[in-house]
Amino acid sequence: MTFEREQLFNHLESLVGETPLYEIKSIKNNPQFNGCRIFCKEEYKNPTGSHYDRFWVEFFRALEENGTIDFENLDNHIVETSTGNSGASFAWICRALGYPKYHVVIPADMPDMRKRQIKDCDAIICESPEKQYIRGLVREFTKRCAKIRRLTGQEPIMPNHATDGTAGLHSMEKIAHEIIAELKKGNIRVDFHVTALGNGIATSGVSKVLKKEYGTKIIGVEPKECPTFYHTKRKEKRPKNDEFTHRLYGTGSGDSGYDFPILDSYLDDIDDISLVSEKEWAEAMLRLQDCEGKFVGHTSAACFVEACKIAKANRKKNIVIIFYDADWKYFENYVKPPQNACVLCGSTACGCPKEKNQRKG
Repeated sequence: MTFEREQLFNHLESLVGETPLYEIKSIKNNPQFNGCRIFCKEEYKNPTGSHYDRFWVEFFRALEENGTIDFENLDNHIVETSTGNSGASFAWICRALGYPKYHVVIPADMPDMRKRQIKDCDAIICESPEKQYIRGLVREFTKRCAKIRRLTGQEPIMPNHATDGTAGLHSMEKIAHEIIAELKKGNIRVDFHVTALGNGIATSGVSKVLKKEYGTKIIGVEPKECPTFYHTKRKEKRPKNDEFTHRLYGTGSGDSGYDFPILDSYLDDIDDISLVSEKEWAEAMLRLQDCEGKFVGHTSAACFVEACKIAKANRKKNIVIIFYDADWKYFENYVKPPQNACVLCGSTACGCPKEKNQRKG
């Protein structure tokens, strides 16, 4: 890797991570929470509003260092799948690194803000059919790659972030180390970690470190409307569910026919899995907005629901959750950001590189 590329990666790494650890205030002095404390790692304060910003910086650095991507001679298309968060981070990093052609395959029925954010980062977006979720996503990804091969005669680069157990996991482990460093200032240990069960990258990356440090109990969360690993954990047959039946995007793949090897390998280390309904997380989102001033997304709110349940059933325990993304990533209609707002996070006062990301009005 050249000195210039090294400096660029160092700059991008300086923009991500070191997010705040926020303690929920509204449960203090409330007897029904039994003196428990809930701490929230605010990953939605990364540049594109997602914990995946950490992942893609480290992932692409590894690909360039090991020669999988030769930037000086790069002419291949890079293709990735996403329900939105990882796709926006992927597109942001690809643009910042100067990659010429990158595609994101995303289900057509994902919120418009997710697709708009990806397009604003100059990605070629390809939509898979509605109501097919992960199954349709995988099929459309296969078609897109075949088309690229046919038209260019080249093999596309397929990072497949959902299966990366090296650089990707390491980037998530940093979240746990930051949590530990912050809580050690108050001599606080982590008794429970509540995590949304998606592809397993964040779950295993964060949980392994916390479990090793404290013996933390790991509680997974899935949508009640479409559980997946809940049944696997209990050695039960997954009910057939091909359709898109919930709004905890990135979780609950149902009977998709697609394996998530990282989470499959870590499932035995998860102590329990809880199912959260849409009614529960929707009410939790409003509570977080009204009582804490935190405008976070659906999966973040679902983890908060379970954290509150744990607090009501235990005494004086410390619970950690992650605020994965912001609420605006779930908006169904694209709302034009203010003049001079960042095309990545929608903010007028963010940490993104302004020379590339500012709107001109």
